[in-house]
Amino acid sequence: AYRLALTPARPPQIAVGRALYATHCATCHGDEGRGDGPGAVGLAPAPSDFHDLDRMARRSAYGLYSTITLGVDGTAMGPYGHLGDDERWALAFFVASMGTPETRVEDGARLWSRGEAHGLFTSLGPLATLSRVDVAGERGEPAARVFDYLRTFPEAVRPAPLAFARHQLAAALDAYRKGDRAAARSAALAGYLEGFELA
Repeated sequence: AYRLALTPARPPQIAVGRALYATHCATCHGDEGRGDGPGAVGLAPAPSDFHDLDRMARRSAYGLYSTITLGVDGTAMGPYGHLGDDERWALAFFVASMGTPETRVEDGARLWSRGEAHGLFTSLGPLATLSRVDVAGERGEPAARVFDYLRTFPEAVRPAPLAFARHQLAAALDAYRKGDRAAARSAALAGYLEGFELA
């Protein structure tokens, strides 16, 4: 009803998220995401530590995306709705992966290459809306390690071509109705090319 996007339209670009983090977030959250940046002095509550593995294991990328978009009342965390949708998703995925131990990512990559959790991660949806705790509880620790790998390298999950094409065409229609012909043309072209590649 509210046309909320629960998942990114395309795999988030972690390099873009890293650059946005350095520009917009590091002052308070610190260069490494430990909540110890120079702007954090005197803030109450203190900025989040993205290396708090227990806390981050309960956060979904969508939860982070919402925080980035809307901010958090009563804190110094303001909204970043002025960033584009793809930028906010890139930032959310980068933050989600910041504190993940490299060994978990490496294990997840090996497991993914062997076919682990391919039935769960057929699109970006579960990757965006589930937390590590959700995945471990539903599918076990191997799937949770795959989850850590895919949040670090989301381009490894490609949305189903027809679903992506439908999404793009719906976005084109919405943009056209709002009078944004350039956005409508861009979205329609992306949907057409995906359908052409599938054919």
